[in-house]
Amino acid sequence: MTNTFRFLPLLSTLSILLLIGIVGCAPKMDENVKRGSSYNFQPGYPEFYISSFGFLNENDQPTIKIMTDILYSSLVYFNEDSDESSSVIEEKEASKEANVIVEMTATPQFNGNLVTESFSFDISRATENQIEYETFSLQKNFAVEFGNYKVSVTVTDPTSGKSVTRTDDIVIPHPGSGPYLSDIVIFGKDNEDTSQAWQPLTTYDISKTIDSLRFLVQLNNDKGEVEFMTQLSFFRTDTSYAARLHYLSQRIETGAHDGFFYQDETVIDQNLSSLSGSGHQLYEFTYPRPPRGNYRFIMKLINHSNNNNGNTYKARDFGVKSENYPQLKTARELTRPLIYLMDEKKYKQMLKISEPDSLKVAVDHFWLSNIEDEQEALEVLQLYYERVEEANKQFSNFKEGWKTDPGMVYILFGPPWYNLTRGNTMIWYYSFNRQDPNYYYEFVKPVTKHDSYPFDHWILERKPGYFDIHQQQLNLWLSGIILNRPIY
Repeated sequence: MTNTFRFLPLLSTLSILLLIGIVGCAPKMDENVKRGSSYNFQPGYPEFYISSFGFLNENDQPTIKIMTDILYSSLVYFNEDSDESSSVIEEKEASKEANVIVEMTATPQFNGNLVTESFSFDISRATENQIEYETFSLQKNFAVEFGNYKVSVTVTDPTSGKSVTRTDDIVIPHPGSGPYLSDIVIFGKDNEDTSQAWQPLTTYDISKTIDSLRFLVQLNNDKGEVEFMTQLSFFRTDTSYAARLHYLSQRIETGAHDGFFYQDETVIDQNLSSLSGSGHQLYEFTYPRPPRGNYRFIMKLINHSNNNNGNTYKARDFGVKSENYPQLKTARELTRPLIYLMDEKKYKQMLKISEPDSLKVAVDHFWLSNIEDEQEALEVLQLYYERVEEANKQFSNFKEGWKTDPGMVYILFGPPWYNLTRGNTMIWYYSFNRQDPNYYYEFVKPVTKHDSYPFDHWILERKPGYFDIHQQQLNLWLSGIILNRPIY
C-alpha cells in the first residue's frame, strides 16, 4: 500500500461548542493510543461523537481543536402542522424548532475565572451534502495554556430537553520537556464526490463509503535533529457471527476467546524520516482506505527516552466495517444478520447470490414466505433491523455489534428487563423471576494479558437448555407474533 506524506500549514479556525477544563494528569492505560468515540446510543437522547487535537499554532499558541458529529436521526422536533414529534431527517423543512444547543466551559486547574458560553445551531439550514451523510459536523479551535485538559462537549435537544455529555483528554506539554508528539487525528474523504472536503472521523469504525484516509500529527522539537518512524499495521481478529444460544463448543482456536490477536500483526507500510532544528511541524499521511479489518497507525520518535510522560509515541486505532455501518442499507448488509433467524444451510445459499437486486428479492421472499401479511411482515422486518442497528451502536468492538453475543441476544429478545454487571460478569434478565434459568443470560468478559486491550468483549455462557428457548423465540419472529409478544 502506498501513501502520501507532506508538511501541512497550521489548522484554520472553524466553529463548534464545547467544554474545556484544565485538570490534573490522571494516568490511564495506554493513553497514547486514541480510538475515537464509542457509540453513545440511548433512545430519545442526542447522539454524537467527538474527537480533539492539541497543537501549537503559527504563533506558538497552545490550541485545542474540537470536532463533533451530531446525528440528525437522534434529534426530535415538532412539525408546524402537528402535535406529534418527528425526526429531523424526515421533516426537516417543516420544523419550527430544529436547533441543538452545545455548551462550552473552561475551568482552570488552579486560579482563574470560570468561562461558560452557550451556542444554538439551526440544523434545518444544513446542506444537502450534510443530509446525505446524516451528520451535522461542527469544529472549533480554542486558545489555551500549556498543560493537561479535560475536554467535554454537551449537546442538548431543546425539543426533548435531553442532554448528553462526552469527554476527552488532551495534553500539551510545557516547553523544555523534550521533543514530543501530539495525538493523532484521522480524516476521511470519498474521492468520487468532488464536492466533499476532508471530514474528521470521530469514531473507531470507518465506513467503506470513505475511500481515502488522512492522519494528522504534530511534532514539537526543542532539541537538535529528531528522527521518527511511522507505521500502518493490520491485526487479525475474530469476525464470525455469534454462535447459537445452546452451542457449547465455540471459539476453539487459541486466543480466539479474546477475539483480537495482537500477536498476529501485519505491517502494511513503514517509513523513516526526520525533523532538523527546533520548532514544530504538522505532518500529514494519506492512505487509500484499506479493506475491512482492524488497524493501527503509529508515529514514534527514535532514540529518545520516555522523559515526557510517553509523548514520544502516539497511535490511532480504527476499524473498517461495512459500507453504511452502523446502519444497514444495501441488500448484502440486510442479508447478513438474518443468520439468527435462518437455517445455516439456507443462509449460506442466500449469501452466494451476487447480484444485488436478486439478493434483495431473496430477502423479501424470506420475510413474506414466513409472514403472509405484507404490512405485518414490513413491521417485523423494521423491528428486526432497528435492533440490529441498535446492537451495532451498543456492542460494537473489533467486529460489528450484531455479531457479538450481547448483540445476538439483544436482537432476538430485545433490551433486558434487568441488567446486573459485576466486574467481569454481566447478567441479563428477561423475567420478573430472576431465578428462572430459561430467561437468565450470563456474559463473561475474558481477562486478557495484553495491556492495551480496549474492547468490551462479552462471551455468553451457553447452555443446552437454551435450545428450546431459542426455537420458541424464532417462532415469535417468523410468525409475526413478536409484534405483540416480545418474549415467549
